[in-house]
Amino acid sequence: MSGTQGAKQRVQLHRNGTVWIFSSARCEENSLPQLMSRHKFNAAPGTPTKRTMWSLAPLLLALGLALTSSDESGFGPVFEEQPMDTIYPEESPEEKITMSCRARANPPATYRWRLNGWDIKLLEQEDEHYSLEDGNLVITNPDRNNHVGKYECVAQNMYGTIVSREAIVRFGYLDPFSTEERDAVYVKEGQGAVLLCAPPPHYPDELLFRWMLNEFPVFIPLDKRRFVSQTTGNLYISRVDSSDLGNYSCFVSSPSIAKSVFSKFISLVPIPE
Repeated sequence: MSGTQGAKQRVQLHRNGTVWIFSSARCEENSLPQLMSRHKFNAAPGTPTKRTMWSLAPLLLALGLALTSSDESGFGPVFEEQPMDTIYPEESPEEKITMSCRARANPPATYRWRLNGWDIKLLEQEDEHYSLEDGNLVITNPDRNNHVGKYECVAQNMYGTIVSREAIVRFGYLDPFSTEERDAVYVKEGQGAVLLCAPPPHYPDELLFRWMLNEFPVFIPLDKRRFVSQTTGNLYISRVDSSDLGNYSCFVSSPSIAKSVFSKFISLVPIPE
C-alpha cells in the first residue's frame, strides 16, 4: 500500500496474530498517518493467519484511502500572478508603487520579497516605505535613491518554495530645460537653418518633439521646408525666408510619464540677400 508524496505503508503480520502498519511518510504531530504507524491490531487468538488478514482487509483499505486523500489535499505554491517591470513617474500624485504577487497553494502560502537579491525585512522591523498586502508589496512615497532595482516575490508553504521572475522598478523623469537665455540665430534668406533642441535629462529615452512659434500653444506646421527630428529634437528649415522670422521653443513630451517641458525661446532672424 502506498500514498502520494512518496509515502509508503508496510503491513507486517506476526505469528501471534498481531498486525503492525508502518508508514514512511513524514507527518505532522498527531496526524492520522502517524497514529496509524503507532498502533497495532490484534487478531483473535487461535484464528488462522489468512482469515485474520481477510477480516482486517476492509479496515486496512479504509486507512490506506485516508492516508492517500490526506497527502493529495496539500500542494506547493503555484504562481497565479507575478510582479512586472514598473516605471514610476517621480511626480506621480499616487505616491506609491504596488508590486503584485499571488500564488495558489494548500496550505496557503506565506510571502516575502527580495530587492537586488537581499530580503526586505518586513516582519523584523517596521518600515515607513514597505508594507505587505496579502502577497503584494506596496512601496509608499518611493524615491529614486532607495527603491530602484530588481524585485522578486518568494512564496512558500510546507510543500515547497517558489521564486517569481525579476521585476525591475525604475523612475521616470523629465527634468526642466536650462533657464539660460539662448542666442539668436541669424541666417541669410535662401540658406538652411538648424535650431538645436538639446533636451534635458530624462528617462525613459522615448520622447516626442514639437516646436512652438512665438507663444504657447502655437506649434509650427511641418511641410517640405520644415522638419523636426524625433531623434535629436532639432528643427531643420531649408531655404529660410522672411516668413520664418520669430521666436522658437522646443517642446518635449515623455509619453511614458505624461509630462512635457519646453525650452527658452530662440530668435530666428532671416537676413535679406
